[in-house]
Amino acid sequence: MTIKKKIALWFSISLLVIEVIMVSLTFTIGQSVFNTDIQAQLTKQVDANAQEIEFYNSLEGREIEMGDQYLVYEDGFLEIDDDFCNYINGIYTALIDENNNLLYGECPVRLRASQSFTFLKATSFKYKNISYYIYERPLHGDGLEGLWLRGVASQREGASLLYTTMGLVCLLLPALAILSVAGGYLLTRRSLAPMDTLISTAENINGGDDLSQRIILAADHGHDDEVHQLAHTFNNMLDRLEEAFQREKQFTADASHELRTPISVILAQCEYSLELAETKEDYQEALQVIEEQGFKMKELVSQLLFFARMEQGHESLHLSKVNISQLTAKICEEQIALHSVEENNANIQLATDIEPDIISSVDQALFIRLLTNLISNAYQYGKSDGHITVTLACQPANQSSFPVTDSSNLPTYDSAVCLTVSDDGIGIASEHLPYIWNRFYQADPARTASAASNSQGGEAAGAGLGLSMVKAIAAVHGGSAAVDSAPGQGSIFTVTLPLR
Repeated sequence: MTIKKKIALWFSISLLVIEVIMVSLTFTIGQSVFNTDIQAQLTKQVDANAQEIEFYNSLEGREIEMGDQYLVYEDGFLEIDDDFCNYINGIYTALIDENNNLLYGECPVRLRASQSFTFLKATSFKYKNISYYIYERPLHGDGLEGLWLRGVASQREGASLLYTTMGLVCLLLPALAILSVAGGYLLTRRSLAPMDTLISTAENINGGDDLSQRIILAADHGHDDEVHQLAHTFNNMLDRLEEAFQREKQFTADASHELRTPISVILAQCEYSLELAETKEDYQEALQVIEEQGFKMKELVSQLLFFARMEQGHESLHLSKVNISQLTAKICEEQIALHSVEENNANIQLATDIEPDIISSVDQALFIRLLTNLISNAYQYGKSDGHITVTLACQPANQSSFPVTDSSNLPTYDSAVCLTVSDDGIGIASEHLPYIWNRFYQADPARTASAASNSQGGEAAGAGLGLSMVKAIAAVHGGSAAVDSAPGQGSIFTVTLPLR
C-alpha cells in the first residue's frame, strides 16, 4: 500500500471514529438539553396560565371581554382570560378540581385519583407506552381553593426535534468527511508527487553508472516543504558522490600511470640483463636502475597507503608537546644540507624567520613530513639562484598577515601557529590553484597546456602527492593549508595549525 493510500485510509478511519463519537455525544447531550428545556418550558407555561384564572361571586356590573371564558363554579364564576393557552408548543394545560375532574383545557393523560396532585415538579410519566412530563400546581386566591392546573408535555415532541437535528447531523458529517478525505488525499497526492520523480531518478542511477542525473521537481521555485528539501539533499549527496567517484577514478588512473613507468623500466632492465648484458658492470648498472625504480615505487605505495589510512581513520594522531620553533629550525638545516649537494639547487638560498619557543601539541612525524614536502616543493620549482623563506609565528587565529587566496572555511580557534614557505620560483597560474591540492596533480603535459604553467606537484620524485599530503596533515590537526601564487612571481604556502 502506498503512503498516499495509507494516509487516506488513516484519515478516513480517524474521521469515522470522530464522527461516531461526535454523533453519540451530540445525541446524549442534545437529549439531555431537550428534556431539560421541555421541563423548563412546561413549568413556565403552567405558571403563566395560573395567572390568567380568577374567581368572582357575581358578574353583575363587570364588563365582559371578548375571548374570555367564564365557568360556573361553586357559588360564583371562574374567569379564564383569553391569554390562557390550552395547547402551545406541545404543552397541554388543564384546569382540574380537587376530585380530579377536568373543568377546562386539554389533557392527553388520565391520572388515577391516587396519582393526582403528586407531580409538584416536572416529572417523567409513562401513559399508554408514551413518555410524558407532568407538572401540577395548586391555584391560590379567593375562591380558587381546591383547583389545580395540570401541565402535560410529550417527550416525543422533544425527541422528534432531536431526531430531526441528528438526522441533519448524520447527513452533513459524512458529506463533510468525504470532502475532507478527498481533499486530504488530493493534497497528499500532490505533495508526494515529487517522490515518484525521486524514486525514478534513484532507480535510473542505481541501474547504470551515470551519477550526473539529478532530481528536477516541477514548480520547484518557492517550494520549501519536506519533499523538496529531501530532493535538494539527495541532489547535494549526488554532487558529493559524483565528485568522490570522479576523484577516485582520476586517482586510480593516475596511480596506474605512475606505477606503469617504473614497472616498465624494471621489466626493460630485466629483459636487457637477461639477453644483452655480458659484463659485471652491465648487470650492476641494470640492478641500480631497478633499485632506483623500486625505491620510487616503494615511496609511491607508502604515500598511497598513508592517504588510505587517513581516509579510513586508521592513521591516528600521536600528539605530544613539541617545541615547534626548534623542530622547524632543525628541519630547515637538514634540508639545506640535503639540497646543497644537488647541482640544480646548490645556489638556492634558504632563510628562516622563526619566532622562538612556540610549543604546541602536534604529531611530530607528520609535522616533519609536512614541512619537508613544502621545502622540497620550493626547491623543485624555485629559481637556480633563487630564495626560499620559512617563517613560523604565533598569532590570533584566522588573522594571518600573509596573503592567501583560498583561505575560506578556515577552522575556528583562539590562537594559531602560522607556518609559511615562500619562494621566488616559476609560480602557479590562477586556473591551476584550485587543483594543486589534488593527488597526482603536477607538471604533466596531459593535464596542463605547457610545463611553464604547471601546478606545483610538491614531490621530488614527481608523483604529485606532496601537497595533497600537506593539506591532509593540516586537516587532521584541525588546521588548514592555503596558497598565494602568480606565474613568474613565486608562491607562498601557508599552513595554520591550532595552538594547544
